[in-house]
Amino acid sequence: FLGYGILPMREMYDRDEICEVLRHWATTVVEKVARFAKEALPDFRALQLGDQVTLLKYAAFEIYLIMASSRYTADGLWFPEHGVFIKRETLDALQIQNLFESKFKFYDKINRMYLTEREVALFCALSLASPDREDLSDRTKVENFQEYLVECLQMELKQNHPDNPMMLPRVVARLVEMRQLMPEHVQSLQNQPPGAMVPTPLLREIFGLSNTV
Repeated sequence: FLGYGILPMREMYDRDEICEVLRHWATTVVEKVARFAKEALPDFRALQLGDQVTLLKYAAFEIYLIMASSRYTADGLWFPEHGVFIKRETLDALQIQNLFESKFKFYDKINRMYLTEREVALFCALSLASPDREDLSDRTKVENFQEYLVECLQMELKQNHPDNPMMLPRVVARLVEMRQLMPEHVQSLQNQPPGAMVPTPLLREIFGLSNTV
């Protein structure tokens, strides 16, 4: 659900420019996730507004991770919508690699599953429909939503990967892994030098960060 035009590519070296592209892309993903949920998922729209907000807040970073895997290569990150790419050695030199090291490993695991676009969309939706999130008022509805998405994803995986019966357990394992990456990412942001990687207000809200970060 992240359609973009493709521009000529150039390599980026400047820290401020790199941070701005990363912030802009992350914020754009979060905004598109909200639109995707409300426009493409009727079961999500049927939830109480408070539960919609809760699910979006908790799942936004996880869905960002899923979508960011499409920007990952062995050499670094590429952003065709901005016409730029960032090499891993550049991130190392700018001392912001700690924000990405564990995520690169996660992106590689996602890419090695060779999911179709429809499977990725269902994967994102499944992250959203998590009945164990805090502060939900109607967990039963969210559980029913989750069960429906699991059935849909299982059908897609069986059809597209008939020789790999372990695809669904692999997807579920990635969902569990994403839960562990969130606090790690927040800690990395908090440990950055002042002004190194300042999140936007929307991202600060999602990560539960104070305005001083």
